[in-house]
Amino acid sequence: MKFNDFIITDIGFSNVNAAVINEKDITLKTCNGTGSWEVSEIPGAKELKEPKQEILISKVEILDDKTVRCLATISNAGLTESYCIKEVGVYIESDGGETLYSISTAK
Repeated sequence: MKFNDFIITDIGFSNVNAAVINEKDITLKTCNGTGSWEVSEIPGAKELKEPKQEILISKVEILDDKTVRCLATISNAGLTESYCIKEVGVYIESDGGETLYSISTAK
């Protein structure tokens, strides 16, 4: 399955900027789900529509000043039912709070 480019949410952009300016540590994770999105909905999103599985990000590479590559392994271990991935969200955690940073949707 192919996915569209990630779109950064408004709140994700704001919280990452605040964490960088204040030199706070950021933890990343990803979440897969079955929700469907219109592109216009994504900037205002605060959660995935139908989250099904959380995945820890195992490696982060900074490619340039605007691009980061996150690597994660998706496994079916622990799942009780199958699902088709239609939405992928990247969450950031800083100062104990979790924020939906960006969303990619299936094409």
